[in-house]
Amino acid sequence: WYKKWVHPSATWIVGSADTLSGVKLVRNTLAGCNYEIQFVPDIETFYAKTVPNDMPSFDTNGVPVEIARSGNFWYVDCKRTGEKGDGKSLEAAFQTLKEAMEVVQAGDTVWVDEGEYSTEPMSATQSSVTTYSRVIVPSNVRLVSLKGPAATVIVGESAVRCATLGANATLRGFTLRDGRVNGTQSANDATSGGGVFADPESIIIDCVISNCTAFRGGGAYRGNFYN
Repeated sequence: WYKKWVHPSATWIVGSADTLSGVKLVRNTLAGCNYEIQFVPDIETFYAKTVPNDMPSFDTNGVPVEIARSGNFWYVDCKRTGEKGDGKSLEAAFQTLKEAMEVVQAGDTVWVDEGEYSTEPMSATQSSVTTYSRVIVPSNVRLVSLKGPAATVIVGESAVRCATLGANATLRGFTLRDGRVNGTQSANDATSGGGVFADPESIIIDCVISNCTAFRGGGAYRGNFYN
């Protein structure tokens, strides 16, 4: 006997399925549904935050479990050579994070292969000042590494922070290194968050922040952090 929850338009990112105590992923042959979550006996409640806000729930080992409505999938691989790809597969992946961020829409997920991402910063206006980030993740978009923080690095530089996150955006599985935000006169958005400048409703999971500097929040400013 088991309880069943099926949502054909959902994507479940669980790391490895065996981290979920009392829950298993099984193949589902229903049209439009690749997998379903099955609950073993005596599991009465599975706690999950609202969909599609991408807030994680947790298994009994403290591992975050994300639930999000699936939009389009895009791929980035800084190691790929040759002609420009359309980003719709790893074989034709974009070569920069900026390329992906220029085409994503709310609900999309961008999968990033291993490597160091250190080119083509993106700009925004904050507190009437132009600021630069290696990647600006729009609202309700998920940026997820395929190989984790040990292998996937977003590199800032002088006057370039690593990442800026919009409302309900998710950043998962990166090392954020050497981000810099200039300014020492006042604490405002333009001088905050050397590693990550995050909307209060954004989520940062399984990331390492290293050697980043800002007037306020050298590592990160705002956001919700897990692991």
